[in-house]
Amino acid sequence: MPRPRYATALLGVLAAFALAGCPAANPTLIAPVDDARNDNGSLADRPALDAAALAEATRPVGFELGPHRFVLPANWFIDGRGPDFQGNVTLALHWPSLEPYPPGQPYSSFTTGPMRNQRVVVALTYIDRVPIDELPERYVTPQADEDASNPSNNLALRVRLPDRYGLEVYRTDLEKVALYSAQEMQRPPRPPENYIGADTDWFIRRDDAGRIRTVIKCDDGRRPDGEAIDGDRLVEIPGSTKSPQCGSHLFAMAEYSISIRAGYSRPIVRDWQRIEAVVRDALRDAHIQAQRESSSHPTQRSPRP
Repeated sequence: MPRPRYATALLGVLAAFALAGCPAANPTLIAPVDDARNDNGSLADRPALDAAALAEATRPVGFELGPHRFVLPANWFIDGRGPDFQGNVTLALHWPSLEPYPPGQPYSSFTTGPMRNQRVVVALTYIDRVPIDELPERYVTPQADEDASNPSNNLALRVRLPDRYGLEVYRTDLEKVALYSAQEMQRPPRPPENYIGADTDWFIRRDDAGRIRTVIKCDDGRRPDGEAIDGDRLVEIPGSTKSPQCGSHLFAMAEYSISIRAGYSRPIVRDWQRIEAVVRDALRDAHIQAQRESSSHPTQRSPRP
């Protein structure tokens, strides 16, 4: 897969950062993405940043995930600044380019239109309390403190649908959900159709050995999409009242013991492979060094649904 056009500039930023041992005074800058658009979908005509503002919007930002240190330009982060005050790392990419938002125009500054709807938000978490290779499997398997008879949370109790986008697809059995709910609430069962939309569909990728490597949880496909892909845009479907989401696309980078969880509008799930490839490539390019494990690197709990 060819590298996106931001890659060369990103490597320039990292080289300057690494050679200096700290943020460079004059870092290599990343140009705004070509497909930045106004709220009506036309090409953006926002004022260009002056040199000082552009330098600030693309300054190298270092962050740590466990013993691993990374550096990315500021415009990769969801707020255009960097990790939050607790050290949480959240990135934002603009679909379909899957490049960071334009410098000085972070995702959080858009409240309407395609620049907000066509987003892929990516949260990064260091994991060391469970083996990282087991994380996706645990995400769809009831643990010791969970009810294995709950048909919403147990992959083995779901109905498998035809594969889609190269992924296995599993959906809840509404009759099982209705019966389980009645037993839990100690009341007569309600009609199964009452539970449409109550659970998510699960999209799963396995490796050649059958181990789960990707889990994507999307709003129930029995409810129609509120948006559709039209060329390089997401457009609202007339009469729709909700835009279903894929709120949790979980995969991992074993070399850094990082859990990666992305979220986006449901039609974008077709590009799940591109999303994983872009994030993996960016983090490998952004990786500076591995430090000795210490108390300054707090452990993180395994993410759950």
